[in-house]
Amino acid sequence: MGNEEAATGMWGAGLDPLNPQTRYSYAFLDLFQFIIEDQLYVDRLKRHYQMFKDALRREAGARAVRFRKPKRPPRR
Repeated sequence: MGNEEAATGMWGAGLDPLNPQTRYSYAFLDLFQFIIEDQLYVDRLKRHYQMFKDALRREAGARAVRFRKPKRPPRR
């Protein structure tokens, strides 16, 4: 299933071919590809991403507690 040739062309970082690029686009892409080869930097990005996801989960949990409907007293 799928198009193997198209999938091969989508691997890695790249510029969107459907949108215009600036004269700096390829330079920034080259810089990004160079920086992302540093494993320490990649590990740092992963840690920060995990911290971000954890903060979202905590906030969502706090919001759920804050907006929970109060229980009704039993009917008599």
